[in-house]
Parts: sequence; structure tokens; C-alpha cells
Amino acid sequence: MRRQSSSDLECASLHTRSMTSAESTPISKSWPGWVECVHPEGWRYFQKDNIVTDAAPDRQQEVEQHIATIVRTLTDDSYDISVSSSATDPALKTVFVNHELRYASEKMHEVTSSADALTSDRRRIEYWKFMCHYPAHRPLPSGALIMARQLLECYIMDSLRRRSESHAPFRLEQSKELLEYLEKFNGTENGTLMLKETTMGSGVPSRSSAIVELVSWILLTSARHRQLHKYGQRSVHNLQSKSNQHISFLLISAICFGAPRSHLHRTREALSTMKLQGRADAWAEFMDVLHGELGISVLATVVLTAAVSFLAVPGIDNVTIIVTLVTIAFTLASIMTGIYLQWQTGKVRFVDIEPSLAPLLATFFSVPFALLTWGMVLFTSAVLLYSILGYEAQLDTSVGRFGRATYTSVFVFSFVFVCVIGVNVTFFRHLRHNHRQAQQQTDL
Repeated sequence: MRRQSSSDLECASLHTRSMTSAESTPISKSWPGWVECVHPEGWRYFQKDNIVTDAAPDRQQEVEQHIATIVRTLTDDSYDISVSSSATDPALKTVFVNHELRYASEKMHEVTSSADALTSDRRRIEYWKFMCHYPAHRPLPSGALIMARQLLECYIMDSLRRRSESHAPFRLEQSKELLEYLEKFNGTENGTLMLKETTMGSGVPSRSSAIVELVSWILLTSARHRQLHKYGQRSVHNLQSKSNQHISFLLISAICFGAPRSHLHRTREALSTMKLQGRADAWAEFMDVLHGELGISVLATVVLTAAVSFLAVPGIDNVTIIVTLVTIAFTLASIMTGIYLQWQTGKVRFVDIEPSLAPLLATFFSVPFALLTWGMVLFTSAVLLYSILGYEAQLDTSVGRFGRATYTSVFVFSFVFVCVIGVNVTFFRHLRHNHRQAQQQTDL
């Protein structure tokens, strides 16, 4: 099949535009004088001239009174005006849309003139949000389908080259699936047939509105991605992310054996990707990895069993008992927080959480590991204390300390163990540091 040209898209779009005005005659019974449109997700919105609204049917009079207060200067076919409200804010909000510039804003003057890159991208993000929200009353803008395919091809090539280091907003498999689906509408005939399909009046979403929403979502994700990465200046984005680590977070990370810093990158990336795509796929993948890490509660039960058994050793001194009891408390806390986090992350949606809260989430996710690690450190300390302060019960109730050979051998093996752990930590931290430096050089 040959590729669909820009002129082909324009012909299909113009045909659909005239068809919509001629065939979209099912007047809504709940909104007299308005055309009822069905979103691909199944909910309805209403259109009258170049006004669209998703307000409830019982607010028709209020919406029409609100429209009457708007200066009707944007009346030609290249403009739309949306009137909507939200569950949290019932007040009607007006958004002006320019389909030629692909701008949308709550201020009319912002959609009638061009702007700098920063403002322009913000308006285009709002535009594609509008097209995702209201995809059933007009076709795609000219060239939008071609643009979406080109973006997906670029993302695929970037993912093939950089693999896990890619900054593309879609994973390689997802980009391939989206591109394969969009390629079905290649060519004038298929594209026109797709756009001709309509189910208006049946209450069933049309195929054309679904493709409008899909392409608009791809372009919306791309616009957000461009804004997230400072319009191509990835090094600026990386430096800003690094400087956002507050001194309190670094201190907490040190107390938690570096676990929050380890979680921070993955948490921030998952939240950012979820914000980009407006869906929880990336977060679900991160949760799968996190749930595996939260499964350390099995290891915590082993430490708990060993600590409780250690209390039964005869002749144990009071200091060692105190340290062992604290070990048990930390281990129980690790188990309980791990179970609670697994429960909460399985039922709470994180779609509305800002990426700026990533350090806080990273700290929470590190608590089970930190508590268990502290419990193991304390248990090791209890064993060392017992080797120094421990007593052996004698038949005549007299007591005697362990010999020097006992605690010397224990301390020697413990020191060797600490050195091995220290070398491992230092080695892998050095590897991660070199990896971050190489990644930043690549982004430059």
C-alpha cells in the first residue's frame, strides 16, 4: 500500500466535515436544538454550531445563558468553543479552540495569534486535550495522522538505538503496536472509508471518533513529552532533577541505607510516563517490581524467628536482651509496613500525583527495607554483645564470662564480613555513578 498523502487526508477531512454537517441530524431529545455526539468511551456530549458541551442535560438553560454572554466573534468553522464543568468545580468553564493554529486556551486572544515556543506548546497541549475530549463532532486536522505516524517511527528508532536509555514517551512494543494500527488507514480509499463510517443516532461510538481520539492522544503525549524534556534540552532536565534533591531527603536516604535514592529514579520515571500518556501502564509495571521488593517480608520472618530463638539462650545479659527486643520490634515493623504498602499500592490510583512528590513516595517505599536492614544490624550487634558480655550458667549458680578467644574470633569474622559488604557497596555505587555520568554525556 502506498502512503497516504497530505492532500488525501485533506480530501477525507473535507468530505467528513461536509458529511457531518449534512448527516449529523439526530437532535438530542434531552437537549432540544443540540446534536448528540458519542465519545469513544461511551459517554455523550452535545454540539450546536461551533459550541460543544459535556454538561448534564438538566443544565441546558444554564449553558445557553452562559453562551449568550460570550462575545461571538469566533464563528467560522476553524474555531470551537467548549463549555464544561468538573465534579470538583460545578462552575461552567469556557475554552476557545483554533483548529488552524491548533491552539486552545481559556483566553480568547491567546488562540487568535501565534506565540513563542513555551506558550505555543502549552496551547497545543490544551488543543490536543480538547480533541481527546471531544473527538466525535469533527475530523482530524489536516496532516495529523501523518504526523502521528512520523512521531511513532522516530520513537521506535530511538528505542532501537538507546533501548532502556531511551527518553521516548512510548515503549518500543507500544510504539510498534500503535504504528501498525495506524498503518491500516494508509491510502486514500481506506482512509476515506474509515472516515465515512458513522453511527450517529444509534448511541454507539463511531470508528472515526475512535481514531480521532487515538491520534489526538498520541500527539498530546508528544507535546507533553516535549514540554517535560525542556523542548529538547535534556541536559537541563537532568540537572534540574538532580538539584531537586533536598538535604533532608539525602539525610533520610543515608539513614535508610540509600534505598530512597534507588527508588527515586524509578518512581519519578513511572510518574512522569503516567502523566505523559494519561494512563497507568508505566505505574503498573513499576508496582510489579515494587511488589517483588516488598516481598522481603518472607526474609523478615526468618530474622524474626532467629531473634526470638536467641532470647531463649540461657545466661543472656540485659543489654543483649534489650538490643534483641529492638531487633524484633524493627522486624515486625518491616513486615507490617510492607504488607500495608502492598495493600495500598494495589487499591490506590496514583494518576493525580505530581512527579514532584516522587521523593516522598520513594521514602515510603524504602521503609520496609530500611527497617529490616536496621533489624539485621541490631541482631548482629546483639550477637557481638553476647560474645563479650554473655554468661554461662554453672551448676553451682556461679557465672563466668566467655573467654577472649570467643569474642575475638566473632569480631574477626564480623570485621571481614563488614569489609566485604563495604567493598560491594562501594563497587556498585561507583558503577552507578559512572553510568549516570555516561548517560548525561550522551544526552548532551
